[in-house]
Amino acid sequence: MNNSFFVLAIISIVLGVSFSNVEAAEYVPIWDSQNYHIGEFAVITVKDAKQNDHQGLQESLEVLVTSDSDPVGQKITLVETEKNSGYFSGKILLSSEKTKNSILVREGDYLYAQNEGYVKSAKIESAITIAASPIVVASDKQEYTAGEKILISGKQSHGDPKFPVTLEIKDPNGKTVFFDYLFLSYELRFETQIDTESPLWKDSGNYMIKATSNQGKIAEDVFLFGNSARNTGNSIKIYGKIVSLDYSLTSGKMLLVRPNTETNSLIFSIDTSSGGQFTVDLPHKIIDANSLFGKEEFTILVDGKKSQYVEKTTSTGRVLTIPYNHRTTTIEIQGTSLQFPTNEFVVFAEQTEIPSWIRNNAEWWSKGLIGDQDFVSGIEYLASQDIIFVPKTNSDIAPSTNIPNWVKNNAGWWASGQMTDQDFVNSIQYLVQRGIVRV
Repeated sequence: MNNSFFVLAIISIVLGVSFSNVEAAEYVPIWDSQNYHIGEFAVITVKDAKQNDHQGLQESLEVLVTSDSDPVGQKITLVETEKNSGYFSGKILLSSEKTKNSILVREGDYLYAQNEGYVKSAKIESAITIAASPIVVASDKQEYTAGEKILISGKQSHGDPKFPVTLEIKDPNGKTVFFDYLFLSYELRFETQIDTESPLWKDSGNYMIKATSNQGKIAEDVFLFGNSARNTGNSIKIYGKIVSLDYSLTSGKMLLVRPNTETNSLIFSIDTSSGGQFTVDLPHKIIDANSLFGKEEFTILVDGKKSQYVEKTTSTGRVLTIPYNHRTTTIEIQGTSLQFPTNEFVVFAEQTEIPSWIRNNAEWWSKGLIGDQDFVSGIEYLASQDIIFVPKTNSDIAPSTNIPNWVKNNAGWWASGQMTDQDFVNSIQYLVQRGIVRV
């Protein structure tokens, strides 16, 4: 170990500081938040390339998590996010009572994650206690293969133990693969073991656990199940561009990625109900962070707040891994440059069907992920390319810029297949009559 790295290691141990550059971030645990409440899950990420002993296999490592109220703590297993990544992630429940699946914490405690002599701390906030989380649920592992048994456990903070908790598990397609009523112990705990050899357990992907108390309160968790090793790699086009980015999410799904040329940033919208980490391959030619002195750090904003990350540099770009929690909706990556190829628009020759990207636009618009003008511009482009035919009409109605809510609802229904193309075009016809869409 060189002297500069040794100094950084000592600083990280004493102050609990982590560094976003790849050399200093090695081995240092990263929490997905600096502050937690009792009843929440905390996600920990570690970069440890030396643990990647076997090429082609997803491996694991253990990290010790302790608190001021629980100095013995728990060892939790972090699983490699994907084969040969060298990045490991895991989670633990922060509870007012210690169990084999949680760590004991109290208001004002500090949490400590320890790995290879490196320590990183986080704080347990006051005000919100387990009473604000009336029910919690979790699986004993983050991922399973076919034939494994899954242990589900949880706790209800108050209520009558004579009334059961409803437990439901849905597969990646939203189909129920398990449903049962679980009676509570005198401590208001519940637990069950599930056999995955049932023919219902056939699809690989993220499975959702949903526990509902007799008072109608809901807790959720996510685990990965499949017949093969984890494969979370995907590709997504940047909105309005022909450029695609390779990425992976350990839980949830990617909705949209939009560029912001004013801040030289890419904004990722995600939908998740479980903490995890987001890994994205950023090509130098698309986005980068540099200065006169060389490579600089990116600024990462998770729901508007600065966040830490770990990085791997490749010959063509920089791969960032960013932790997020179960409430995260947007992750913004800010650099110093953002540019795209000049051929940004796709020309549809002899197009006979409405292209899929306009359906995506309609869905995003109905959910408020893009603005009215973005949607209108897409419709005008389709009309100009004769992809859709919207007859021009003579109307004495004065031009308007206000789009009625029912049109946005129609767009969402059409995007999800609940409305025909013709009915959707009728909605566009209304926008033409109002002068909102120009053809």
